[in-house]
Amino acid sequence: QIEIGSYVLFFQNNGLPSGIHVIIYAGIDEEAPEDFLKDDTAEAILINVISGEADIEVEQSAFFEFEVVNAGPIVARFTVSLRGAPKDWVEISPSVMNLNEGRRQLVRVRVTPPRDPGSEAGTHTLQVAVTSPNYGRQRATEDLTLTIQPFYEFSLGSLSPRTQRIPWRQRTGITYLPIENRSNTIADFNLMAMDDESGCSFDFLLEEDLHLNRQASFKLQPSEVIEMPIKITPLKNPMFAMRSKQFHYTTNVQIPQQVTVPQAVSGSVKRIPLFGWWSIMLGVATLVLALFFILQPN
Repeated sequence: QIEIGSYVLFFQNNGLPSGIHVIIYAGIDEEAPEDFLKDDTAEAILINVISGEADIEVEQSAFFEFEVVNAGPIVARFTVSLRGAPKDWVEISPSVMNLNEGRRQLVRVRVTPPRDPGSEAGTHTLQVAVTSPNYGRQRATEDLTLTIQPFYEFSLGSLSPRTQRIPWRQRTGITYLPIENRSNTIADFNLMAMDDESGCSFDFLLEEDLHLNRQASFKLQPSEVIEMPIKITPLKNPMFAMRSKQFHYTTNVQIPQQVTVPQAVSGSVKRIPLFGWWSIMLGVATLVLALFFILQPN
């Protein structure tokens, strides 16, 4: 629309690809008669909902249609707004219009939720509102229903630390796995860890007094991030060994509702004996030297 003095030029498509319909209004700043505005039963703004329900996936568009009716005694300007959805999701066409008395205008609303945890799954009530400066404080509202279907998505960070050494006296090591729920609904997670040789025990420390071995299940809210502590314990911890033993392990994470291949991250731990190759060699050499001096004839 374009305003020129007291005139307003309102442009609309006329149904042809290259056609435009132009309506010229004059005197839209007129106010309704005082006796009309004081009448509590007088409704100057009416909304006639044509399609008010939609059920969609994220990144799809929901379309709603309704008519705005000028039921008052004067030519008036109307403004349409929508509550209950972020502005960047919403397109209203037209959002502003000028109507002669008794006339109506078809309005289309398009709502497109993005693939984001903020597009919460479930049924949402949206409210369309129509106001007019020509009809004082009158305001017409109608509810629309939008249902967003759930989607499931998550991301994994890197194990921290990814590689570690476990001394003989320490017995166990701790690593942390960041997991973020990027779904738009509460999601169930299945977590499992194992090494190639089945030489380690893995405990998931869900709570202070809740430790689950090898596999665990838990829930995360949309956008929630958890750093899952994983306690790694080599099953054998010899005091003497010629060399350290390294174990390579894999941690798999999956959402049961998501029919996809689980995501996996890998790490390794090295078990360090109390007495290694150099210690053993030094001990043997010391023993041989001691025996040599003990068995020497006087």
